[in-house]
Amino acid sequence: MDNMSPKKKIEIPKKNWTWSRKSFKGGYRYYGVHTYEGCLLWYTETYPAYAGGGAHSQSFAEYILNGPSVDEVPQEILDEIDQMLESYTELILEKDRNKS
Repeated sequence: MDNMSPKKKIEIPKKNWTWSRKSFKGGYRYYGVHTYEGCLLWYTETYPAYAGGGAHSQSFAEYILNGPSVDEVPQEILDEIDQMLESYTELILEKDRNKS
């Protein structure tokens, strides 16, 4: 890419997926991932909050190269993520290579 070419901005759609909702006396727990942060943010939502929960991010490039950074994600969710990222893969990986 020469210096005269405009940088193409990567705009991944904002989307959220959840799975494995389990209720227990006085609360619930489920797992999810979303693209709101410019990456994949994998999380566990728990109510009441003192019962646990947490989140960690994974870059789109890391996901493309290595797969999900969490276990037991339903295949249909992985398929949707893969399909969403498919048209951006070259740009994502190029941007990641240029960071080095």
